[in-house]
Amino acid sequence: MTLLTTQLQNQNPLDPLDTNQFTQQLVEFASVEQQINMNTNLQSLITMQQTTQATSALQLVGSTVTVGGNSATLSNATSTAATWSLTTSTPATATVTVTNSSGSTAYSGTLSLNAGTQSFTWNGQGNNGQTWPDGTYTLSIKATGANGQAVTVSTQVQGVVSGVNLASNPPTLKVNGQNDQPGHLDHPLGYAYRRTGICRASHTEAATRRGDDVERRRRAATNRQKSSHWA
Repeated sequence: MTLLTTQLQNQNPLDPLDTNQFTQQLVEFASVEQQINMNTNLQSLITMQQTTQATSALQLVGSTVTVGGNSATLSNATSTAATWSLTTSTPATATVTVTNSSGSTAYSGTLSLNAGTQSFTWNGQGNNGQTWPDGTYTLSIKATGANGQAVTVSTQVQGVVSGVNLASNPPTLKVNGQNDQPGHLDHPLGYAYRRTGICRASHTEAATRRGDDVERRRRAATNRQKSSHWA
């Protein structure tokens, strides 16, 4: 509004600003102000959403969740075997390898996979009959179909949430020694986190584009007014 008032004060008295042009600039300046207020309100909503995400993530500490990953925990003390969920779209023959945190192979073998989801459980016994100690073990898998083509197998594990990283956006959970996005969780809150991130990004990008368009129109109107003044 200050810019518009300055233009009126310095316009050529013999060639005043056209009424239609004045109205157009007034509407554009009002749109700029409205856009600024909208961006401010949008930033406030984003801050509130981030606070909600952090609070919800902290509530999951100590909960058992299912996450996409390949590291599972073995506990001989509680007779808890390391278990992975394997999902494939077609039947396949797979070679699985279980390694410890140092990368040493604890177990390797083959198994047949059906289309869909199934479980693979390792009780801690190595190929030589050795019982491996408690700890976190990683599963790697290579699968081939009936025609010898490679088949993709996704893995999921269950674990207890031991921590939350609030420095990331959205917050990530630490499960079985690895960080997982809440959007990958098999938990009611996981879907909310994933949807929040998409909506926040799309609204922010749209608001930025609208603000850029309004700014370009404002600059064009200012340049036209300057040209009329110097003429």
